[in-house]
Amino acid sequence: MEVNSFSPEELVIFVSAVSIAIAKDKSNEELDVLSSVFSQIGDSLGTFLAQRERIEAANKNDNDDNDNDNDCTDNKVE
Repeated sequence: MEVNSFSPEELVIFVSAVSIAIAKDKSNEELDVLSSVFSQIGDSLGTFLAQRERIEAANKNDNDDNDNDNDCTDNKVE
């Protein structure tokens, strides 16, 4: 299943259907734990993404700085 193939509306419907299927035969206690687990997974994915983006931005800035340094050395007058 490719997540990018879903429209936003289709994704909401799909996630709701999965939630219903999971919840159908679970006790309240099991649902409470599963809800906490899925919330933690979402939070962890958000943390992972934020750190990945921060590292990518820092690497891009380093590369841009190196490119600018190289541009300056090309323009030196001897």
